Amino acid sequence: MGICLSFYANFQNIMPQAWEAAYQETLFWLEKFPAPLMRLDRIPLGEKKLRYSWTSQLVKEKGKPHEHWDLWGDLHTRHTAENFTLYRKMIERLEGKLPKKKKSKKNDEEDDDEYGDGDSGERVNKAFSPHSIFYVSEKYGYHNPEFGIDVFDAWGRKTQGEPYHLAILAVCICLENHFEGSGYVGGDFDLHQAQEVIKWMEGHTKKELKLPICCDQARLWKQLAKAYTNPYGAIKRYLELSKAEREDNYKFLAEVAGRQALFEVLADSIKTFTAVNQYGAIDVWLGVLSVWQDVDVLLDFISLANSRKEKDLFLWSDLLESLCSEYVTVNPLLKERANFLHPDTEDLPSVEGMLMQAIFAMGGSRRKKLQLYIPKNEIWEAFMAKNPKEAAKYQKILDKAEVANAKELEKMNKKIDEIENGLIAQQEKEEDEQTKAKEQRRKAYHESIDLRLLAYPETDRYIMRQVLLQEPRFADLAGSIAAMGRQARNFLEAHKKFQFDNLADSLQSIKSYAEVAGLVLREATWQKIDSIQDLELLNLFGVMIAWQMDGKKDSEWREYCLEFTEYWEVFKQGK
Repeated sequence: MGICLSFYANFQNIMPQAWEAAYQETLFWLEKFPAPLMRLDRIPLGEKKLRYSWTSQLVKEKGKPHEHWDLWGDLHTRHTAENFTLYRKMIERLEGKLPKKKKSKKNDEEDDDEYGDGDSGERVNKAFSPHSIFYVSEKYGYHNPEFGIDVFDAWGRKTQGEPYHLAILAVCICLENHFEGSGYVGGDFDLHQAQEVIKWMEGHTKKELKLPICCDQARLWKQLAKAYTNPYGAIKRYLELSKAEREDNYKFLAEVAGRQALFEVLADSIKTFTAVNQYGAIDVWLGVLSVWQDVDVLLDFISLANSRKEKDLFLWSDLLESLCSEYVTVNPLLKERANFLHPDTEDLPSVEGMLMQAIFAMGGSRRKKLQLYIPKNEIWEAFMAKNPKEAAKYQKILDKAEVANAKELEKMNKKIDEIENGLIAQQEKEEDEQTKAKEQRRKAYHESIDLRLLAYPETDRYIMRQVLLQEPRFADLAGSIAAMGRQARNFLEAHKKFQFDNLADSLQSIKSYAEVAGLVLREATWQKIDSIQDLELLNLFGVMIAWQMDGKKDSEWREYCLEFTEYWEVFKQGK
């Protein structure tokens, strides 16, 4: 599981000179990014040793045939995921690697995600990419074979939601604007992120930029509608690619392609579910109900889905129970306070957040606020019209749900009252005080970020907010570094072999230990370490780097001790 970004390009329609011009513009945006960006540098130190450092010089082999930039993260947070690379002469590097256009047909059911590697590790698509706008399944037919050409995925790599995600998104937007119709941005981002990145980009250029096509409903539909001989394939691809909200997509597609065509595709998408109350099925039919606010329309849609199924037909009683579990029959005024527990956020998603959201969803928790409302009598009448023989069963489901929902809402409201009024039971008092203290710290932290953002232009503030929210936070940085120093001194006293009598030998040992440990520091930090004239401090650094630490957290503390140069004396003294 991960948070990815991709840029797909059809290089048959891109001239080498145009690509190089776009490459140069991507360098401009990486340089302008509000937080300094970084790449991993491997510096030879003689005797076949290497030093690893973070450098802000992103370009490698500048002016040479293989010139490219390499991006790993930002220097402010030092957070990384996977690196992203772009070559100045990308088209030449792909010469002979993109396969010839295939004559054989492929369809939706086949495995199209088949790649080979170039000599630099680029992923070259050997068939149609099912993730690209250029991919056209032949299930419904298409107008022009050029939509099925092979394309190159420049990345398809993971940022995991770290701040440099927005820098890569800016590069993708830049490239798509350069090669409209021949390039497409894909991956894990939403309309809000794209709008904020474009706002930042337009703050540094007079050129107006277009949103990625997957964020523009009309442009996306126009492009896909050219490809298919009927709307079904275009609708399917549109739903896979569009970054708009589900309900907005349903409304749009019903308008441009017709509600019946949309329902045909949606019915196909849920026909493999064995029950109507499974999570994936709920997501589809709840969207239908949210848009049309009509139970009769919903029941007609489920009937259509049943007509596609060979077995395990969706049951009306299961559908009614699912409707009730979504609080559909509960008046919005009664649900309003319950939404207090589901705050909105526009911050970058994290892998942990996405995983927790998926777990909650599979456990039955809804991802969104409780807004949909259909009066109970309307639901009763619609279900009775479908199957009047089940009247008693339907009534029992509705009555039971009414009681259960009332109890659940009462419980939620009581908890909210306790939070708002501080009416916590004695046994929860200590826990509540800790919660309040944590909330106060969180509030103070966000207020401090708001103050720091005032130092940046308004166009940069969204990006810098995401950066500042992910910077390292310490309850007691000085105390922790002092504790590390005490541990290093104790270890050094117990292992005399790590004590050196001169600066040169101590520094050489640090270089050796650092390579083995895979220690990565900023260039400026390495330069300061190289210039240290304090033998005792160097020996302490050496033994700290040399010892085997348990887990990622301890390894990070080793780097913090070295990166926060203002605390070196604290580390040395152990206090």
